[in-house]
Amino acid sequence: MAHPPVSTAASSIGTGGRVNSNALNFKGSTSVEVSARTGMASLTFPIVALPGKGNLGVNLNLTYQQYNAAGRYEGIAPGWGIGLASYDANSETVYISGGGAYQRAGETLQYYNLKDLSFSSSGGQTPDNRSYTYALSYLDGQTQYLDANGNLICISDRYGNFVRISYSGYNSVTNIAAIDQIVDSYGQTISFAQTSDGNETTLTVTLPSGHQIAIAYIATTKVLTFENPLGQVTSVIHNSDDTVSTITYPTGLQTRLQYTDVLDSSPTLRAVSQLTQYDTRTNLPVMGPTTYDLNPENNDGHNFLGNGICPQSTSNDALLESNNNGYFYNTEVAQGRLITRNTYNHLHLLVEQQKLAYDAKTQTRRLLRSYALLYTGQSPENPGIEPPFAELPPNYQRPIEVTASYFGPEQLTQRDVTVTMTFDPPWTPERMSEEAKLELNMF
Repeated sequence: MAHPPVSTAASSIGTGGRVNSNALNFKGSTSVEVSARTGMASLTFPIVALPGKGNLGVNLNLTYQQYNAAGRYEGIAPGWGIGLASYDANSETVYISGGGAYQRAGETLQYYNLKDLSFSSSGGQTPDNRSYTYALSYLDGQTQYLDANGNLICISDRYGNFVRISYSGYNSVTNIAAIDQIVDSYGQTISFAQTSDGNETTLTVTLPSGHQIAIAYIATTKVLTFENPLGQVTSVIHNSDDTVSTITYPTGLQTRLQYTDVLDSSPTLRAVSQLTQYDTRTNLPVMGPTTYDLNPENNDGHNFLGNGICPQSTSNDALLESNNNGYFYNTEVAQGRLITRNTYNHLHLLVEQQKLAYDAKTQTRRLLRSYALLYTGQSPENPGIEPPFAELPPNYQRPIEVTASYFGPEQLTQRDVTVTMTFDPPWTPERMSEEAKLELNMF
């Protein structure tokens, strides 16, 4: 049902410190991720995966995206949702199924360089004969239809199969559409029902099998618990600024997050500085903490916001658009004695990664291995040179060369391994046959 999103410049391009709990959920384990680049946290609570006709299945997760908490709101709590595509006409923001937010730029999406997706506001009729106002069309023939309020109401593939989404009305407090049903391409129904007790609301999701999942939350504020079909409850505690602080799983495992302010961010952004897993029975950590440092040594205060050279903006990525080939920023993720140092350029591309071992006795670091990545338009002699963003190819985020270097005890290179990928000639739609274009409905 959902296309895997390509990370935006404002989103998490690379992640580090994934922690999988042992909590038994209906579709898999709950996961907590922290971006090594931005320090933003994300959570995933699996709900259900239903295979459909062709590739048109339904894959639902309750997700939390910290970087979306100030913008996207699906009626549960800021940053929380089930990941359906939507469009906010007031801010002209398009939210892609599964995650990712882009500003609308006519029929295209700002910072979305791939050519597999287009946005339309021409309107029309869905395959199940309902009116739609907006549409997201993918190169593989899938189309996602949104109503006048920007809610996803139907998804179809090029074979005529479709998934139907309906809503029961609007929440009187939040003025957000309340989802009622999802009917998949085989006619299986997933239903949603909301009940309120004071300021607490419970969203009950009933699966085609009759099993139920319950999500308790306080509207516009936070999610409290997630109960799977076996009755096992995962609880979530938020800080006063609504960032997630603690996740407690049915097994007794607990993930605790600590935060710090992102340097010179305005308004102030909070980034995860430490993630630790605890056993609630003993209140002792089950392993050492994972720490995240967005301003490590020799970084000069640089970060993903372009601190030091770029004015901050709520709608544009000033660093991405700066074309400043001399701007790099570093982050570090430490797990025990192992330290991963990442270097990014102004396009938020990972250009170097170092794996280091810390010696507590000598308080020194020893380089174990490093990775150097080159992208389109770069060369080993000029690794930071990139074309202006508007001239970048669709696959600019894909490295064309990766060199891994391995180091011995004396910090001397023991071995280099280089992998190259060649796109010659570069792909363009003009290179497709008429049969392929017809199959993908590109005429």
